Amino acid sequence: MFEVREAKIQSASQKYRGAQSPSAKWLLRVGRTFFEGYHTALELSSFDAIKEQAEAQNDLLRGFFYEGIGAGLALKDLLFSWGQKESDTTFQRFLNTHGELHPEVLYVGMGMTYGRSRLSPNRRLRRIDQNYRRFVIDGLAFCQVAAIKYHCERVGYPAWLAEKDRHSFDLGVGRCAWFVENGDAERIASVFSSMPQPRQKGLWQGLGVSMTYAGKAPESTVKALNEAAGVWSSELALGSRTACEMRTRGRTPAPHSREAYGYLVKSDV
Repeated sequence: MFEVREAKIQSASQKYRGAQSPSAKWLLRVGRTFFEGYHTALELSSFDAIKEQAEAQNDLLRGFFYEGIGAGLALKDLLFSWGQKESDTTFQRFLNTHGELHPEVLYVGMGMTYGRSRLSPNRRLRRIDQNYRRFVIDGLAFCQVAAIKYHCERVGYPAWLAEKDRHSFDLGVGRCAWFVENGDAERIASVFSSMPQPRQKGLWQGLGVSMTYAGKAPESTVKALNEAAGVWSSELALGSRTACEMRTRGRTPAPHSREAYGYLVKSDV
């Protein structure tokens, strides 16, 4: 019932701009890995078995598998654990015992499930550790872009969203831009320039996360985006640093992440 088939993944990827770009093939693989983690979490009940599948992934993709696990476990909780204490949910028990190295991506996955739900997430958000609430909102925003046919510039703030959480929402929109524009620097810069000035900080920071964590951005793309960011280049670099820190904590090193951050730091000197 909740399976996302390969044909649907392929169809969604074709709706991204620049679907034939050099980055498209890699980003499609990232998407497939997310859904592999999602299906694994739905199909298996053993946390040991779920983690075994995750740890079998290579370093570049393992984080996306865990993100999918977060989405799948959050869906299980929406269906079967409503009303339980947060500490008793399937998601939280897995995080505490098997996902302690990957809290950020697991919570992003939770947000992506909330983004697909018609239920207001406010009740659940109030129960989530404040240190990770922003990742849930980030993931939710990512899914909101998909809900309006992958146009980042059309995504407004949900009515329920508190003003203090708007930055986190913009992080998710900016992060999604890397995917829906398939890493095309010119298109991304054009989309961001059409959006309100107060949102620029979060958009560029979120883009820095995706560009660095997901990659694989050639130096020419990193350079073009750094130049296009202008006064927001420090936010692009901050997002890039966040991505590197997540990979370090998750023990998922990636050369493309180090290279992207290294270029941004060098340019900022």
